[in-house]
Amino acid sequence: MQNILIVDDMVENLLVLETLLDQADVNIVRAINGKEALWKLLSDEFALLILDVNMPEMNGFEVANLIRTNKKTRTLPIIFISATNIDEAFVFKGYNLGAVDYLVKPVNDIVLKSKVSVFLKLDKQRRIIIDHSQLLRKANEELRLQGEILANVSEGVILIKASDGTIVFTNPKFEQMFGYNEGELIGRNISVVNAPGEKTPEETAREIQDSLNRNNVWRGELRNIKKTGEIFWCYATVSTFDHAKYGKVWIAVHNDITQTKRAQEEVKTERDKLKRIMEKMQDGVIITSKEYDIEYINDTISKVFGDVNGRKCYEYFHNDTKPCQLCRSEEVFSGKSIVREAYSPVSNKTYSIFETHINNLDGTLSKFEVSHDITDIKNAQEIMKRELDLQSAIAEVSGALLSADKSIYDIAQIVHKQAMKLTSSAHGFVSEVDTETEEVITHALKGCIPSGHIPLERFLSTPAVIGDTLIGQIALANPEKDYTDEDLNIIKRLATIYALAVERKRIEEQLKNLNNHLGAMVEEEIEKRRTHEQMLIQQSKMAAMGEMIGLIAHQWKQPLNAVGLTIQDIRDTYEYDELNEQYLDKSVESMMAQLSFMSKTIDDFRNFFVPSKLKVRFNVKTAIEELLSMFANILIKNNIKVSVQTDSDTLFSTFGYPNEFKQVVLSILNNSRDAIAAIKTNGSEIKGCITINIGNNEGKSRVIVLIGDNGGGIADDIIGKIFEPYFSTKETDGTGIGLYMSKTIIETNMGGSLTVRNISGGAEFVISLDVYTVDPGK
Repeated sequence: MQNILIVDDMVENLLVLETLLDQADVNIVRAINGKEALWKLLSDEFALLILDVNMPEMNGFEVANLIRTNKKTRTLPIIFISATNIDEAFVFKGYNLGAVDYLVKPVNDIVLKSKVSVFLKLDKQRRIIIDHSQLLRKANEELRLQGEILANVSEGVILIKASDGTIVFTNPKFEQMFGYNEGELIGRNISVVNAPGEKTPEETAREIQDSLNRNNVWRGELRNIKKTGEIFWCYATVSTFDHAKYGKVWIAVHNDITQTKRAQEEVKTERDKLKRIMEKMQDGVIITSKEYDIEYINDTISKVFGDVNGRKCYEYFHNDTKPCQLCRSEEVFSGKSIVREAYSPVSNKTYSIFETHINNLDGTLSKFEVSHDITDIKNAQEIMKRELDLQSAIAEVSGALLSADKSIYDIAQIVHKQAMKLTSSAHGFVSEVDTETEEVITHALKGCIPSGHIPLERFLSTPAVIGDTLIGQIALANPEKDYTDEDLNIIKRLATIYALAVERKRIEEQLKNLNNHLGAMVEEEIEKRRTHEQMLIQQSKMAAMGEMIGLIAHQWKQPLNAVGLTIQDIRDTYEYDELNEQYLDKSVESMMAQLSFMSKTIDDFRNFFVPSKLKVRFNVKTAIEELLSMFANILIKNNIKVSVQTDSDTLFSTFGYPNEFKQVVLSILNNSRDAIAAIKTNGSEIKGCITINIGNNEGKSRVIVLIGDNGGGIADDIIGKIFEPYFSTKETDGTGIGLYMSKTIIETNMGGSLTVRNISGGAEFVISLDVYTVDPGK
């Protein structure tokens, strides 16, 4: 709708004009003075202004003069209307101010309508011209922007006529990419930029053309050739559209991927090399996808598990129908590297597995897995564990044996419990043969086929004998688990200990009965007792030796692996004809260094168990660190962290027996370990922690060693007794000798002091020794 502004100070004149100009598509706006008219002109758009000349305050000429000074209203058509001053000078003044016409009141209806109609048509045409001009300017700006984009994009762009393959446009990047000058490629066939290979440039162009005719788009890698003849690779996207000038055209966008292709070739070469290495590895190598598909296995795996035949990894290795519960693929694909153990029912072996993710050339991820057969190690560990369990059982029996208030029945109960635990049995009994009636006395019984029970097919029984004398029997049964030779061997050894324990208790009973009446017999029986004690002590030593051997084995594991790898590497070097004297010298030097480390390990443990004969000056901190280096593995196995804390100005030298001092510290560490293990057994989820703080007193005359733990502390009613001989808080597991000997070594042999106190969350042992005054070095 178009707006007409009529201005007159007479309302009746405005009504007349509104009536004359009333049209359906015209909006008539009034103003009764010049100021209102100016305000309305600034607020809206108008096609025509009809302005009365004679008005108070501001006449029409003054209003027109202000209108012509404003950019928005400068071109607005004005028709002046006046009832006076119709001379030529007056009229010319109106025209000079930009009027398009000058009418005199009373206004002729027809003339006014005719003039208004003309100006309205002119306004419509003006608006159309303005709209077209804006559209044209916008189109030109878009074309210029597109041209700028094509000229400055990082991709090479080319336009080709579909009818004959002629190049009609190339942007600067394309010309730079192919080594041509500006416009040099225009008019030439597209095949000029395709390099010959397995297909000719013309064949490549036709292949792309056929795809475009079918699908209107083509994407792929192109082997291109520069003007200089240099071959390079591009990834191109070609699409079809209709051009106003050239008809059907193809627009191709090129990205130089030469460096990417070279990198991919280098990666492929390295992967091929890696694959050859993996084929020679003794460990198994497996590569799987996120969907559990097996992408690669080396010969080590295929020899054990056979051909893949399209099976998923869980089908291939575990005969399962779904991913394993222990599978940690999600963690691996999230970026973690995993080390775990897994058992395969297919091979009946246990493996140590290292898993990590690898990036494929196509951007996908795969899981890379190396598996090492540790079945023999696990079996050895199981044997060691069972041996340690047996030694623990023997220690418990020995503890009961040394206790005056424990009877043969109590010992039989312990043997029964340990025998069932060692063999995972469901039923069993332990018996004793009466020395007078030779009848079997059952001391401990569990299960043993109650009424209505399914008959057992798995039964193990061994006599407890001393020489040719039958002392008793240990019998076990199980409804599911088969017994092994190892089970029989362990129960035989336990039966021997049981026989010795029963025999000793019998001797003790006889000694009580005979008392002092038969001194000679008492002395003979005491000798037997000592012999038995020596056997138990020897067994304890053998257990300690077994523990020492385990620690040495742990220390030897890494150098043995290093020597093995060096030997394997010599073989590979020989196969690749790279073996020379320099390489052999280097390999020999490396292996000798590892063997020297292994020899030093044996010396360290041997020296530890040899008592110090003379008092010497030694460094307390160094002694503790040497001890921890040998026995840290025991604490690590129990998930206990040990930390040593000192100050920079601490004096560490003292005078005494270094090996005995180490044994004292070891005894305290073992007590802390047992306390932490006990509190964990009771359901506590603490993280085991032992802190060793080495410092001096205020006058720097004493070396103070504080050994604290978080094992719950010592009960107030027994803390004053723990250094007494044969006093133990471990019931049947402790001898009560360790802390008593420790206190004797520190206080009697080395002139120091050993005390204990409770701290927050645990107990703290305090060792105090004189600082070595002759040369107080650190």
